[in-house]
Amino acid sequence: MLIEIQNNKIALNKLINTYDTLIQQIDKNAFYYFSKGENYRNNCDFEKAINAYKRSIDIDPDCAKYYFCLGYAYDKLGRYEDAVNAYKSAIKIEPDNAGWHTILGFVYDKLGRYEDAMNTYKSAIGIEPDNADWHNNLGIAYVNLSCYEDAVNAFKIAIEIDPDNACWHSIQGFAYDKLDSYEDAVNAYENVIEINQDNANADDYINLGCAYDKLDRYEDAVNAYKNAIEIDSDNVDAMNLSARANNCLNNANIRLIGELCSKTESEMLKNKNFGTKSLEYKKLKFCTSFLCLKSCTNSIY
Repeated sequence: MLIEIQNNKIALNKLINTYDTLIQQIDKNAFYYFSKGENYRNNCDFEKAINAYKRSIDIDPDCAKYYFCLGYAYDKLGRYEDAVNAYKSAIKIEPDNAGWHTILGFVYDKLGRYEDAMNTYKSAIGIEPDNADWHNNLGIAYVNLSCYEDAVNAFKIAIEIDPDNACWHSIQGFAYDKLDSYEDAVNAYENVIEINQDNANADDYINLGCAYDKLDRYEDAVNAYKNAIEIDSDNVDAMNLSARANNCLNNANIRLIGELCSKTESEMLKNKNFGTKSLEYKKLKFCTSFLCLKSCTNSIY
C-alpha cells in the first residue's frame, strides 16, 4: 500500500512537471497568442485581440504579420494613429507588400493626412505598377489634395489597365469638372453610363446633366435630368437644382416631385430664383410637366 502511494505521488509530480513545462512553452509561443488574437478578432473583440497580438510581438518581434493584425485591430477601434504605427512596423519588416502600403494609405485618408496617403500609394505602385486599384487610390489622394491634373493622369492609367470600371470614370469626370474641362467630363460620365447600361443610377445622369449645363447644352442637360428623374422620381434632388433653388424648395417644404407637380406655374414664379428665362425654371417646368404627363398616362392605362 505504501509503495502504491509513493508511485502515485511520483506519477502526480511528473504530471505537474509536464503541465508546468507546457505552460512555460505556451507562454513562450508567439503563435499561440497570435491564434488567440485571431479568435478574438473573428468575434469582434478587438481590445482582447490587441492584447493577444501585443503578447505575440513581445515573444517574436520580427514577424510582420503580427504587427499588421495589430494595426487592423487598432483600425477597427478607430485608433488610427496606433494603427499607423503598427502598419509601419509591419512594412518595415516586409517592405514589398503592396497591399499593406495601400491599407496604410487608407488609414492616412481617415486621418486627413492626404499627402502621406499619396506617398504610400506611390510606394504600392512602385511594387505593383500594373495594379489598377493602386493608381485609382493615388488619383483619389490627388483629388483630396486638390491636385486635379495629377488625379486625371492617375485615373487615366487605372482606366488603361481596367477600362470597364465605371467608378473610376466617374471620379475622373469629377476631376475634369474641377479643371473646367467639361467636354472631358461629359465623355467620362457617358462612359460611366455606357458601362453601367441598364444599371445606371440617377447620380450617373445627374453628373452628366451637370457637365452639359456648364457647356450650355441645356437640351442635353434636360434629357440627362429626365433620365435621373425616371430612375429616382420621388426625390427633388434628382433634378440637381442649385443650392439656392433647393433652399427655396426646402423653405416651401417641398421635397417630393409629386408636391412640386401640384404647384401652379404662377406659384413657382413667385420664387425669385425661378425667372421664366432661367435654366432652373425651365428644368423645373420640364420635369414637372413630364412627370405629371407620365402620371396621367399611367392613370389612363
